[in-house]
Amino acid sequence: MTGSPSSATCRSTAAAWASPNANCTHVQHVLTSLACNVTRIADWITDPTRPRRVPSHFRALCTTAS
Repeated sequence: MTGSPSSATCRSTAAAWASPNANCTHVQHVLTSLACNVTRIADWITDPTRPRRVPSHFRALCTTAS
């Protein structure tokens, strides 16, 4: 590892994309998106069943015709 001792930490500067720590920013983005998706999945699993949607006019015509 080269540079100062603080080079191992993620920096939030405008030139972070050009630094050797640019992967750190990528990891932060990946972990943030993972947390968002886990939250969405948890909400989807624990969400009580939603009421059924009202059938469209086309669906109503198809079911009455058969």
